[in-house]
Amino acid sequence: MEPKSRVESTFQLIWGVGVRLILLFVAVYFLWRVRSVVVAILLSAVLTYAVLPLVDFLCTYQVRGMRRKTQRFVATTLVFVLLVSLAIMFSVVFLTPFKAELSAVKGNMQELGDQIKSTLASGKQWYSTLPPDVQRFAEAQQFKDVVDRFVNWGGGVLGTTVDWLTRLHYIILIPVLAFYFTLDSRTLKREFVALAPRRARRKAFAILRQINCIMRSYVVGQIILCVIAGVVVWVLLSLAHMRYALILSVFAGIARAVPIIGPIVSGFVIVLLATIKSPVLGFDIFVVFALLHFVESKFIMPKLIGHRMELHPALIIIVLLIGAEFFGILGMFLAAPVASIVRILVRYYVIRPKELRVWGPSSAAPMPEPPEPLVRTEKP
Repeated sequence: MEPKSRVESTFQLIWGVGVRLILLFVAVYFLWRVRSVVVAILLSAVLTYAVLPLVDFLCTYQVRGMRRKTQRFVATTLVFVLLVSLAIMFSVVFLTPFKAELSAVKGNMQELGDQIKSTLASGKQWYSTLPPDVQRFAEAQQFKDVVDRFVNWGGGVLGTTVDWLTRLHYIILIPVLAFYFTLDSRTLKREFVALAPRRARRKAFAILRQINCIMRSYVVGQIILCVIAGVVVWVLLSLAHMRYALILSVFAGIARAVPIIGPIVSGFVIVLLATIKSPVLGFDIFVVFALLHFVESKFIMPKLIGHRMELHPALIIIVLLIGAEFFGILGMFLAAPVASIVRILVRYYVIRPKELRVWGPSSAAPMPEPPEPLVRTEKP
């Protein structure tokens, strides 16, 4: 009987692993087929987390004579109307100077190209004065191939991003979904938790709460950092009397949405253009950017995002490259929080920790598993 029981246990183990692998393959295949829908839902979630703190703040104190559901509907409507109004105002105020600078860039492309060639010629002349050993070492590194590969990679990322944007035919649904996500966030959370078995609902609620904390802190923090980066770069370049300050500041603000890589790319472009104007100016802007990056990473970012991501910078770079390969810039923006969420799920369902910690005011002590499952209705 003992050999038979071993055979049966081995068969059951193989069968269980096989079934799980098949289900995992089916789930991945299904998600890949509906990837455009998934991207639209993720973008709607990003917009939801961006406006949710303001809606919750407006619903903190109940208005007399108004039901909570009605008050939330009014608050959500006001916030989205305010968001649309700000977008229109931003377009009216900055669209004209932005178009003027863009036209100037197009008209001065020949001049800019000549300046780049002149700078490269000066660099070659300086390179020729270096000792022969240093020149042979630099040529052995094949920097030109590295630059070409980086340029090709950047072009591929932009192409993938444009391709994904053209696939989102229902992009108009993103604000509509975000409106309903914001309006019925509590109801949606209860329905999501109700899908789990009764014995796992408390754990599902805790996981969902952690995901909400990660996404809210990440999205709100990234928006604030993008605004700070754009404003600081615009002020800095305006004081330095550099051309195209508005375009470069908008580029720096948008690029800041991509962790680690975005600030490096935008900083490299701005320093390069400043160096073309004046090597001293390029060095000064490089020093200022380095100081700003140090202040942001050591003081501003921990306050806004904190340590909830719990991801090593090397791991962040890896997931950014993976996200860029499949989804372009959208994948790079969402790679870090998605990786952090996957890490949480792996901890719960693979590593199986004994203690369950939840971030927030109630995170002072571990949350034990209750004897009876309970679905609590709390703010998201």
